[in-house]
Amino acid sequence: MRRFVLLLAAAMVFVPTNSNIVVAESNADDLIRLRFESTVSHVYNSHPSLQVGDKVHFELTVDPSNSVPDDGHSYLSECEMFADDPMMNYSDCEEYGWNVPGSAWAITYLRNGETIYTESGDANYLLAVEGGIEYWCDPDCFPAGNGQDYFYVYASSWSDDVMYFHNFDGDFDPSGVSAAGLIDDAIDNTLWDIGMFDYRRPTWNTYHYDYLTPQDYATVIRQTSIGFDATGGSDEPTAIVEDAGTAVVVPDDVPTRTGFVFEGWNTTADGSGQTYVAGDAITLPATGSLSLYAQWVQELASEPTELSVEIGDTQASLEWTAPSLSGGGSVTGYRVQSSTNGTDWTTEIADTSAQGVMVRSIGGVATAATVTGLTNGTAYQFRVAAINSYGVGAYSTASSPATPNTTTTTTVADSTTTTVADSTTTTVATLPVTGSSNGSIKPVLLALGFGGLLALFARRRVTER
Repeated sequence: MRRFVLLLAAAMVFVPTNSNIVVAESNADDLIRLRFESTVSHVYNSHPSLQVGDKVHFELTVDPSNSVPDDGHSYLSECEMFADDPMMNYSDCEEYGWNVPGSAWAITYLRNGETIYTESGDANYLLAVEGGIEYWCDPDCFPAGNGQDYFYVYASSWSDDVMYFHNFDGDFDPSGVSAAGLIDDAIDNTLWDIGMFDYRRPTWNTYHYDYLTPQDYATVIRQTSIGFDATGGSDEPTAIVEDAGTAVVVPDDVPTRTGFVFEGWNTTADGSGQTYVAGDAITLPATGSLSLYAQWVQELASEPTELSVEIGDTQASLEWTAPSLSGGGSVTGYRVQSSTNGTDWTTEIADTSAQGVMVRSIGGVATAATVTGLTNGTAYQFRVAAINSYGVGAYSTASSPATPNTTTTTTVADSTTTTVADSTTTTVATLPVTGSSNGSIKPVLLALGFGGLLALFARRRVTER
């Protein structure tokens, strides 16, 4: 029966517990979100659900990275429709269009705080009309200004209009801006007097005459988001979309990734930014968006290194350096394997921590072991793997072949080397070793050591006589 003994003279190596941070690709959400809040003051035709006084939230989400200027759109806007109208100051009318595929709209109507109607769809086109129309009807119908401005949202074509915002003051200037700039300019709580949702025209239209209400203008709010990137994992939380500056709580949804332990979220992919865990408060950014990246630790430890083997009579003494990454838990022991062909491996020590004698330093585990019961004359290779609470980690690089023989080379604490021949039999009494982390030795050991010295001294005195 083989006997496996830990080499007590092994050097103590601290096992690091640093995380194995996995760097992820950025998934920054660059979408621009706008919410237009208004009051229904007129329902045209027969809307199935609405009545005057209902509140309306119209939300627009635009991906500016896909926007393409389109000044040759086919829809006849105000500049073209009213070019010959005597009330139209056509020379001051300018139009700016963008194709924004992948964008979306959603509308929600509320009554007494309760949702009564919702609808959503694609928003593939945006159009801005700057100035031009002085009056729509009798001069007393709407206040005169410097030319009225419009901001249109279209669905699948330039003739499929969903919603538009109307400004009487003529101070909306979208010239020379991108689609993102257009949205930024539209976010103004003193700009839009009227909004109209006419996606179902001619069946029904909904007007929002906000300049007739105490708030005078519609409220336009930028919405921002916090997105979650599982960085190679899955089941990340759904993005949080709220008004800019809103304080929210990091959800307790935990992403998953095979072979890794989730440690929390960070504002940078490499873990060098601000760290957040479930329940932490976080404020949505004023503009743009914020991405949080999952930080992972490998469940299993990485491989030990610098494995060395000292061969002896039917045994081998091994030493190694602890792995650089301890994985999801501290290293508690090591597994030692041998092979006689470099392919098939036999477990010699399943777990060094179960061998009865474990040498520890503060925060460390012994990184040495002795394998006995080997066959002299047979070449062996060895490898070692660290064990933590998640299991057995990666194995070290296999050692070079070494053959046990009848000459034992033993390295002792003072680095002297003694060669013991075959005919010599040395009996070593094994005593229980006890001690504490500060290196103190029990009095029984001191007494034994002192008694041995006295016996040696007495024997010398007798010999001299």
